Amino acid sequence: MRVHFRFLVAIAAAALLVSTAATAAGPQSAGKWDAATLDALRTLPIQDGGRVKPLDTYASFLLLRLNGKRTFSQTLESGEKVKLTPMEWLLDCLFFPEAASGYRHFIVDNADYVTGLGAKDPGKGQRNRFSYNDLVPARQELFKRAEAASRIEPAKRSPQEGMLVALAQNVNEFESVGHYFDFAHAPFDASKSRLAQKIFPGDAATGLTLSRALAHGRELRLAFAALEQLGKEGGGGENVAGESTAFSEFMVPASAALNATALSLIPPSDKAQKEWLSVGTLARESFQADQADPAELALLAALEKLPAATATALQFKQAVDEFKQLTVARAKERGEYNKIPLEVSFYKAKFFSYAQVFFVLSFIIAALSWLNLRSRVLGWATSTAVAVPWALLVAGIVYRCIIRGRPPISTLYETILFITAVSVFVALFIEAVNRRRIAVSVASFLGALGMFIANRYEITNAEDTMPMLVAVLDTNFWLATHVTIINVGYAAGMLAAGIAHVYIFGRLFGLKREDRDFYRSLTRMVYGVTCFGLLFAFVGTVLGGIWADQSWGRFWGWDPKENGALLIVIWNALILHARWGGLVRERGLMCLAIGGNIVTAWSWFGVNMLGIGLH
Repeated sequence: MRVHFRFLVAIAAAALLVSTAATAAGPQSAGKWDAATLDALRTLPIQDGGRVKPLDTYASFLLLRLNGKRTFSQTLESGEKVKLTPMEWLLDCLFFPEAASGYRHFIVDNADYVTGLGAKDPGKGQRNRFSYNDLVPARQELFKRAEAASRIEPAKRSPQEGMLVALAQNVNEFESVGHYFDFAHAPFDASKSRLAQKIFPGDAATGLTLSRALAHGRELRLAFAALEQLGKEGGGGENVAGESTAFSEFMVPASAALNATALSLIPPSDKAQKEWLSVGTLARESFQADQADPAELALLAALEKLPAATATALQFKQAVDEFKQLTVARAKERGEYNKIPLEVSFYKAKFFSYAQVFFVLSFIIAALSWLNLRSRVLGWATSTAVAVPWALLVAGIVYRCIIRGRPPISTLYETILFITAVSVFVALFIEAVNRRRIAVSVASFLGALGMFIANRYEITNAEDTMPMLVAVLDTNFWLATHVTIINVGYAAGMLAAGIAHVYIFGRLFGLKREDRDFYRSLTRMVYGVTCFGLLFAFVGTVLGGIWADQSWGRFWGWDPKENGALLIVIWNALILHARWGGLVRERGLMCLAIGGNIVTAWSWFGVNMLGIGLH
């Protein structure tokens, strides 16, 4: 094992003999990729964050993280305007990194602060986008300050420190992607070393690919060990020293391979091994193993053909098809490919984006319908306008459940979608009962608000919204019972508050002042939804305690999330008892319901922002 380690260290040290700059031919592509090739690459599997996902999903969230949105558009120095999809942008970063280095895709909230570090000013505006070339003059200072800021707890960082850490991480990730295929641009030259010529006798004058070199990883490691031993014994004199230097020069390209860790594109042959292999991981394991896996080297051989094949669209398509065919076949054997095409179609359908648009339109239609409450056509149109985006929202949730093989709630992002869907459904049910266009109007507003929060949360967080679950959440039974039930309680609290706001604003502005039945119907709605919410909040809290007892060995531990759930139960019980006891009337009930919204929002969303507790 010590020989293995010293051998890998020697390879890494050899990186000092070469430049770290990408060896691409120069700026060429600006999204000029064949459509059929793009379609093929979208469903190429990759493991990221412990989850096997489409390459298209990886590209989308990487671009979102750097750029703040999922499309990249820019006017190049040549005057050409380009608009790239995530896949086109990622391919430019991988195969034409010099061109991508000129793309202004690094979103920065305080441009003056970054230019003060030495970065090139990209133009006017505090919130601006920088290219990698713009940031290069400030790179050293940026990483130095970001490293210091990273030692501070995230909650205690200033906005500038948080921005520096995020920007440094984005720059580092872009560099890792841009240099990923460096190993394919630097072949091994066996003619530099007599020892290497013995291992590769027929290739002394030709370039050796990484896959061919790794096939002889054990022999290379033993050759290094022999040279090291001769050096220690003092035998061979200058010949050994010269051969040691020559062998190190021969191994220089391996340093680029060991650093190619950004993309885990190679499924391992061992099905028990859950972690997919990047080029760097495969190179390290192959150099350490007694014999490299032939199937894994075959995948590497297909992968390393891609950079040279970018010369023509046909060659690149053929190279992509060859690599994809091998990768998909291996992923299917491991049972990790079946849902890849489904995930691509899910993101392509844009269920939640369209749902947000249609919810906004439904709110406008609902507002217009109040101009003529007697019109059955407007009433039907309003309900239909709300039902359409609700159906889109539910369809998107169902898609995610199938892709993940999970109940609809496992992350904070998913709770937003689920609570919005439940709130709108209950409001539509109430509307079907009383037909006053109150509940349907509230449904349209809550739907638009919920989708806006969900989309903004995804953009701000800029991380995969279908991540691997932590161990305590890795149970479909409790996700389907405790989490789902208690989130229905959250939804009821939000809906009751939404209806209560109608009452408060109606009284405030004197709307329907003489229509006492109108306000009585609002009271009945809030009362009924509160009862509904109390039932689900109580049952969900009890089930949560049972889950906690099974997972952590205690039913209750006064964790912040547990306290929040208890507060919702207590507050809803307080509302009902105050109403039953005559302590509050209609107006008091509405004010308490709005206060319940604050309690619910804190328990649902606010507690998560504290960053403490087992939850």
